[in-house]
Amino acid sequence: MVPGTKRKFACLAMGILYRMVTAMKKFWKSVFLPVLLAAALTACSAQADSLSFQPASSVPAADPEPSPHSASLPESSTPAPEAEASGEIQRTLSCGAAVNAVISCPGSVDFSSLSSYSGTLHSFDPEAVKNVLLGEGEIPCQKDEAAAGSLIPGAVYHYFTGEDGQSLMVQGETVTYDKDGLYSSVAPWLHLDKADGLYNGDLFPADKDLPFASRQQAYEELLQVLGKLGVEVSSQYDCYTVEESALQKAEQRLEETSPAEMPEEGGAEPESRECYFYRLYTDIQGVPVTAHENGSVDKGTYLPGTTIEALYAADGLHSLHIFCVFDAGENQTPAQALDLEGALNKLDELYQQGVLEDTVEVQEIALEYVPVADASRVEVELAPAWRFGVLRTRTYPGKSNPQETVLVPDYEQVMIHALTGEEILLDQGSIL
Repeated sequence: MVPGTKRKFACLAMGILYRMVTAMKKFWKSVFLPVLLAAALTACSAQADSLSFQPASSVPAADPEPSPHSASLPESSTPAPEAEASGEIQRTLSCGAAVNAVISCPGSVDFSSLSSYSGTLHSFDPEAVKNVLLGEGEIPCQKDEAAAGSLIPGAVYHYFTGEDGQSLMVQGETVTYDKDGLYSSVAPWLHLDKADGLYNGDLFPADKDLPFASRQQAYEELLQVLGKLGVEVSSQYDCYTVEESALQKAEQRLEETSPAEMPEEGGAEPESRECYFYRLYTDIQGVPVTAHENGSVDKGTYLPGTTIEALYAADGLHSLHIFCVFDAGENQTPAQALDLEGALNKLDELYQQGVLEDTVEVQEIALEYVPVADASRVEVELAPAWRFGVLRTRTYPGKSNPQETVLVPDYEQVMIHALTGEEILLDQGSIL
């Protein structure tokens, strides 16, 4: 690497690594922690887990659940259980699982005629991306044809350094832009997924504008940039207003409750850390494309969720991370699909296949398009699916006193293909 670019590359890589490490930590918590506790607490090896559900870790992720941060969503109402629209539902399934969930489903969906689509993983042209984010003209670029990390075979790694010190990495389906390291000083303190035990999204309001621009103004500028990059996003987005006082509270809370999770100190802090943090989503006919993973690592069909995140500060766009965006192609023959009631029945059937000993609560329900890979992770099926965010509390006997119990929460994502009724499985394999 050319001397003088190492520090810039480190700042850029930090953003990517942070998301990867965060996802891996969640994976360890959701997959291995219960196993390790079971061994340490002499739990019974016959622990019931009769379903094929696999705990899912979010990659950045990104969780587009309806929340106060979803700028385009209406206020929550409580429609009848059969209503196909955003709202809430409370009931108990016959298997014993509780449903106390927020529902996200466009009211315009016609379940009598729903289609899958062919999908192609979007590959970014490095030179075109450079022209949009850094400007036209000659800009230093390092290339590595042997670099791994892309789902697209043969994708060449490109790293640009802008005249003002900006960093840009483009490789296949990935774009990561960083202006001055603001991302690396803000993102490690943001725990915005409710499945994350460190959740602190309550500290970053969705209804507050910063002095330099409104949330909507910044969003419209982001749309222009993404449009030039060939990425179309839906009108639904999440925006978190990041203020210095909130970051200090986040640091204090993390230090008090989970000191082992404190990020390592990086370089010099920017003059101001006030900004907007955006999560944006692509969609098909108004139905969002999932930000959650699925597939099998061992079979080579594993696909991470789609990620589009940005930081916008007083002097404009400071960081942009785009990963795993799919372009929708031709639609398949429309067919009858599961509505919400039918999807809940399928979920109930899955749980009834075995003895349900854990406490299960469905907390989120969303209709999404899910990329499903077969032999290729570049050409996929974009399938309509119901995604259930499930809190599953597992019970283990105590170590010192087997009569006592230890409760371990575990958040799962369960996806059911809306056209076939089959579960879209997640098998992360082994990282040992």
